[in-house]
Amino acid sequence: MRDFALFFVSIFSIVNPFSAIPTFVSIVGDLPASARRSMTRTTSVAVLVILGVSYLAGQAVLAFFSIRVASLRVAGGFLI
Repeated sequence: MRDFALFFVSIFSIVNPFSAIPTFVSIVGDLPASARRSMTRTTSVAVLVILGVSYLAGQAVLAFFSIRVASLRVAGGFLI
């Protein structure tokens, strides 16, 4: 359970949905309510799929390119 909480907090801070709200509202602000709901659902599913695939296949991709997790953490720290 601790690992899941750590994973959730890390992903939440990277995705940062609160900072994406103004951008999303500016894109869908003029659309009818049904189109906004549809776009919201599509966007949420796409993000969920991308994060899920990254979570499940991440170790295999890193191993394929011979990248160590420690190196990735350093590079991610520079980016964030």
